[in-house]
Amino acid sequence: NLYASDSFLAMVGITQEQCSDFGWGSVLHPDDAGRTIAAWKECVRTGGTWDIEHRFRGVDGEWHDVLARGVPVHNRQGEVVCWAGINLDISRLKRAEKALREAEEFNSAILDSVSAQVAVLDGAGTIITVNRPWREFALDNSGTPGFPPPHTDVGTNYLDVCREATRDSAEGAATVCAGIQGVLDGTARQFSLEYPCHAPDRRRWFLLTATAFGGSRGGAVVSHTDITEPMLLSEDLQRAHERLALAQQCAGAGVWDWPVGTGG
Repeated sequence: NLYASDSFLAMVGITQEQCSDFGWGSVLHPDDAGRTIAAWKECVRTGGTWDIEHRFRGVDGEWHDVLARGVPVHNRQGEVVCWAGINLDISRLKRAEKALREAEEFNSAILDSVSAQVAVLDGAGTIITVNRPWREFALDNSGTPGFPPPHTDVGTNYLDVCREATRDSAEGAATVCAGIQGVLDGTARQFSLEYPCHAPDRRRWFLLTATAFGGSRGGAVVSHTDITEPMLLSEDLQRAHERLALAQQCAGAGVWDWPVGTGG
């Protein structure tokens, strides 16, 4: 090593002389040393570009991720006389990437724990992530009309799917498209709609909700909740009331309430 910058020497705590005497190898992470030395020998053999990522022990006792890149320097005869490049401490970037991955895993775990089918849309309406119930519903209901259609997966534009469904005269599709577009445009904070799904085996109802979320790009969280049981119960109650009213009409009878204990 002919020269190392003061910033690198200060980070690893060795002198220029120590670094030139292969001291930089002594502060490499043990798991990276063999790979780095082998890569350097190959670079010298081929006269190629130096490009590697490895870890150095810092004076702070921490392992620093360093991106090393260099290009061969040639003399007039075209011979490689040395390599010139940089050692860039990317530890902060690595920590940020790790924190981002952990945050994404955390968010994914939360989404998957929700029983509703959830998709997250970007500002243009493209699906950027879905939860496990959404994927399972799409898989179990392939070929079933309604929302969410089975092909609404990550990378699909949800608005395009709604427009396509509108051309097929799918019930509620135009309303869904307009409502979600309003949420994405910022003209509405939330949109919700109850809609039927004509499954081949039984009738089903869902509650669709789209809620805007902030950020520089904006977007919406779309959820589909199965409300079949309460809807069927509501239908049963409605039919019971209708039968009771018909029975009263036929019998010429009426019903009245007396709140006992109120003196009424």
